[in-house]
This record gives sequence, C-alpha cells and structure tokens, in this order.
Amino acid sequence: MCEPVTIMMGVMAVAAVAAGVEANKATKRQERALKHQAEVAAEERADAASAEMNERSRAARRNRAAARAAASEGGINLDSGSFLAQLQAFDAQMDMDAGLVQKGTDNALRAQTAQTNSALAGLSYKTGLGLALDGASAAAGTYTGMGGFSGGGASTAPKARTSSKGGSPKPKN
Repeated sequence: MCEPVTIMMGVMAVAAVAAGVEANKATKRQERALKHQAEVAAEERADAASAEMNERSRAARRNRAAARAAASEGGINLDSGSFLAQLQAFDAQMDMDAGLVQKGTDNALRAQTAQTNSALAGLSYKTGLGLALDGASAAAGTYTGMGGFSGGGASTAPKARTSSKGGSPKPKN
C-alpha cells in the first residue's frame, strides 16, 4: 500500500465510526423523546381522570342535595330508612363511577406503555464491535476502491515469459 491509500483508509474508517457514534446519539435522543412523550401522555390521562371524577362527584353531591330538598319539601323525615337508602344508592353509584374511571385510566396507561415499548424496541444501537466493523469495512472498501485486492495495483509476483507467438511460457535457460 502506498501512503495516500493508507491515509484514505484511515479517514474512511474514522468517518464510518463517527457516523455510527452520531447515529447512536440520535437514537438516544429519540429514545428520550419517546419516554418523555409517554410521561406527558400519562400525566394528561391522570389529569383527565381526576377532572372526570371531580365532575361525577359534584353531580352526586347535586343529586344528594336535590333529594334532600325534595324530601324536606315533601315532609319526609330525612332520617327515615327509605331516604337514607336513596342517599346510599347515590354513594354507591359514585363509587362505581370512580372504579370505572380508574379502570379506563389504567387500561389507557397500559396501552400507552405497550405502544411506547413497541416504539423503543424498534430503535437500534451500534455496539463497540459494530462500530469497529463499520470502520474496518470502510477501510477495506477504500483499499479496494483505490486498486487493492483487484489486481489493479502493482504486483510483486514475477511474470512468466511468453513467446512472441502467444504459446505457453518458455522455460528459463
């Protein structure tokens, strides 16, 4: 190998390794972005669930207040068993609503986690060995491209002599 070929091989090897390192950095940035996106989505879901539970709780309090007002206007004893049973039914409905909202939130969070894990599984990093092999491949490709391995470069093997008539090689005397 002559000096320019060696220099080009080194340059190409370093460039290939640098490109691999930069690709790893880009993959790491993408991984962080996916994880941040998942965190934000989980926070938004939790906020939405909390808002829905607050609204359902307010509705239950309004229903209880309306029932108390109607019972008072109708002359029903607020300590009677039937009225207390109605209030307990409102409470039971609120508890069921809370369970359904929580279950929906949990299911959405599991789906988001699965989607994020799937996206993360699609990311690939180059290992140190992979980077080294890329560098070696680039160096070998440069060597071949500049005439190495193909017979295009200078050969040190002795050439056989042939006769001017194109026959087989003449033995040396």
